[in-house]
Amino acid sequence: MRDLLRQRLLVRADELAEALPEGYVHGYSSKIPASHRDEIIRRRRAGESLNALAREYRCHRNTVSRAIMARLIELGEYHPAEFHAAQRQRRAEGWEHIKAVWAERDALSRDAAQAAEVQQARLEAADREARREHRRLLQERLNERNRRYAGA
Repeated sequence: MRDLLRQRLLVRADELAEALPEGYVHGYSSKIPASHRDEIIRRRRAGESLNALAREYRCHRNTVSRAIMARLIELGEYHPAEFHAAQRQRRAEGWEHIKAVWAERDALSRDAAQAAEVQQARLEAADREARREHRRLLQERLNERNRRYAGA
């Protein structure tokens, strides 16, 4: 039965293909109309995020990405090797930026630790001085009291 069905479909394959509308793609229908794909590509190239486009069309970001890729393939503008090389370059630049941010954070952390050590040393010195002054005042009061009792 399958073979018979397959044979009949193969005989009519050209006829069926001609009956399909222009630009028809087999598989699931996209939530993104074909008429909007060039606009999406233009906006994406202008820097708009996939997430923003996906929110607007109420679909997943991967759906937007697939629609862009399909249209670029139709236009002959999709070059995976160049795309992946550019993507690796962007990631490398991003990684260099992250490493620079981390280095700056570490430097700031070291500076803050040094400033904290200096501040701690100042506080300890001020505390020692306050204790010395307190002991000196107590000693003066004691000496004054002793002089009063000795003179009385």
